[in-house]
Amino acid sequence: QYNNEKLIAEYIENAEAYYDNDEYEKAVNDWNKVLEIEPDYEIDYFDKAYAEDEIGQYAEAIDDYTKYLEIKPESDDAYNNRGWCKYNINDYIGAINDYSEAIKLDSECSLYFENRANAYYENKEYQNAIDDWNKVLEIELCLILFTLYSFLFCPLFIINKRSNPIVTSA
Repeated sequence: QYNNEKLIAEYIENAEAYYDNDEYEKAVNDWNKVLEIEPDYEIDYFDKAYAEDEIGQYAEAIDDYTKYLEIKPESDDAYNNRGWCKYNINDYIGAINDYSEAIKLDSECSLYFENRANAYYENKEYQNAIDDWNKVLEIELCLILFTLYSFLFCPLFIINKRSNPIVTSA
């Protein structure tokens, strides 16, 4: 048992290091070795799924995002990423469903609307695609206007405050 724990710890450490260095295939191999030793070991399924996605192992990534979502059902990122994997295997309905779940969790993320629009388009649901692309433009325009407003007016506000010191005593 001790040897297995030590071996698992080594594989996990190596997998995380490989992952951090974008060596996704090596990371996946080491996470899989952990699961060969201890099938119920709770690895970071999100990172494993992301790595599988990066090397084109979409079916495996979908399975691991699903496992992650069983643990963290509120993860909009996991729904979005699983949708991306489904999109890549031409499961546009599955992708649309996952993007919709991501949007339910974060309705201000333009990427989720853009991804769903692309899936709608590929599924020949053109009006839904247009609606989502319009939502992307709406969100992005708000961000641009907010950034512009912050850039133009906040520095003036700060400068103005500095030039008018507060009187603390009469």
